[in-house]
Amino acid sequence: MSDINTEIRIIQLASRGEEVRDAIVDALQSIESRVAVTIDADLSDTSENPLQNKVIYAALQGKQEALTIDGAPTSESDNPVTSGGVYEALSGKQDGIRLATIELSDSWSGSGPFTQAVSLSGITPGSKVDIQPDADVFTSLLLDGVTALWIQNDNGSLTAYALGAAPTDELTIQCTVTEVGP
Repeated sequence: MSDINTEIRIIQLASRGEEVRDAIVDALQSIESRVAVTIDADLSDTSENPLQNKVIYAALQGKQEALTIDGAPTSESDNPVTSGGVYEALSGKQDGIRLATIELSDSWSGSGPFTQAVSLSGITPGSKVDIQPDADVFTSLLLDGVTALWIQNDNGSLTAYALGAAPTDELTIQCTVTEVGP
């Protein structure tokens, strides 16, 4: 900063128009030589210098057109996907989920876990059955000493499993069936 102040002082001391002009030119040249800024004319991944506007503009031209955009999600693709492609891919997912009701009898086999064959229409080897017991079913299970209850799919054949104890009541339980595989 003291160098700039010195140059300003020289300009202030000049008394005539030509002297002032010459002093300003000399001061600016002196400052420019001490504060040299290199402005790059080419892109570089290592330079820390500023870049000419026209270089940035030229680098950005055609970038949008050079992108490959997929119309639908594709395995192994690094390309962006259109909004419509994402929407279509997700909208079909809900179709593979349905609500159903499963009926469990009071007749169980085994001794921990207790088992029972279950039937439900439309079950495939890729169906996943998740039960959602309501408060009445939970109360019945707790009173019977059941600590866990779930449904397992073995290649399209459903089996109910109970841990802790076998339920003593017939149960009607809401479930969600989701297709997760073949």
